[in-house]
Amino acid sequence: MFRAARRPRRPRRAARAAGLLTAVLVSAAAATVLLPARASAPVAVRVPEPVEQPPEAPTPPAAPTPPTAPAPPAAPAEQLVFTDNFTGPPGGTVAPWWGHRSDPWGNASSDAVARLAGGGILDVLPGGLIGTNVGNPSGSSFQIAFEEGRSYRAEARLKMPTSRGSHASFWLRTPFPDAWGELDVVESWNEFDCPTNISFYWLYDEDPSDNRVQSCIAPHVPDPSAWHTYAVEFTYAGAVPPDTPASEETATRYYVDGALVATVYLSPVRGSDPVTPAAQFLNLQNKLNDPTSAVAGGDPRMQVDSVKVYALGAGLLPPVISPLENLSTTSTDAVEGPTDLPYVLPFELSDQLTSWTCTLDGTPLACDNPYLVTLGPLPYGAHSFRIDVANAAGSDSWEVAWTGGQPAPLA
Repeated sequence: MFRAARRPRRPRRAARAAGLLTAVLVSAAAATVLLPARASAPVAVRVPEPVEQPPEAPTPPAAPTPPTAPAPPAAPAEQLVFTDNFTGPPGGTVAPWWGHRSDPWGNASSDAVARLAGGGILDVLPGGLIGTNVGNPSGSSFQIAFEEGRSYRAEARLKMPTSRGSHASFWLRTPFPDAWGELDVVESWNEFDCPTNISFYWLYDEDPSDNRVQSCIAPHVPDPSAWHTYAVEFTYAGAVPPDTPASEETATRYYVDGALVATVYLSPVRGSDPVTPAAQFLNLQNKLNDPTSAVAGGDPRMQVDSVKVYALGAGLLPPVISPLENLSTTSTDAVEGPTDLPYVLPFELSDQLTSWTCTLDGTPLACDNPYLVTLGPLPYGAHSFRIDVANAAGSDSWEVAWTGGQPAPLA
């Protein structure tokens, strides 16, 4: 009989050990699986719920910034307040702001000795003395407006006579004896040690040594008979004695052709009149040295091309207009007589004009350039022209009437 072979039996201790090892391996395997699983598990985080905020009110749009008005233009450092270019035909009379005056000996000036020479020139012959003082016979005047602390420059372009026996001068003065403030911008006798000088008289008396400052400027004017521009710059002082010293800033200064030739530490003063201050007026003279003087030798005329006054460092002032002389070869002024040339009128004007209008024979005339207005050829007859100019501070005008133009062709 066949028997199955027996499996060999392990020892019991060995079997236990094997079972224990199996258990350990299973446990270890289980641990190997579980540990990574725990390590990678996500951690729950409590996220705060958002708090609902009320919606923000919309920001209103900013109010539009109102447009800023443009700043007014600054006033020029110097502004013309008076000008005379002595335009007009030969033999014509001076403008109405000039009046004939008498010399210290009672000899009166007249149109015969102070008259236009044509070409924009004034001839002042021996015995001539004209001024812009108030009350002059012409019924008009010009005075340099008084304002304490205001500075001005007065100037004239002229030729001095070369003859002897007369005293030619361009000068300023006030009408008040206690505040003469006479400024002799240039004066010439041609027969003393100094033929050309300047002076500042603060008052008049019998002894000129104690009432004036005088400087010889002859070294600066080697040829007084040539054209030169003589000028003075001064600043009005207040109600102080007329010989009160002026500061460096307000001293009176004299110039020839733009070059400083003398400084006087005095200023014209207000004077004692409680109502009317002592304002300066202008004078052109070629008076005799004395009643018996004989004028001899050389050219006796003082010739004047222009006289001007400027305000310095002031606020904007009203404009000033003055005609200039034309060149007869290119155009003709609005003066009497027949001409085939077109009328072209040049003007000297203040700066910063804001408007201007022109009128010819009562009808508006286009004048794009107020400095040079073309009227064109005109038929012979009576004509009139007017120009009005203005700036932010005021206005001025100039007008003229004449008979002239192109004569009718001969039949």
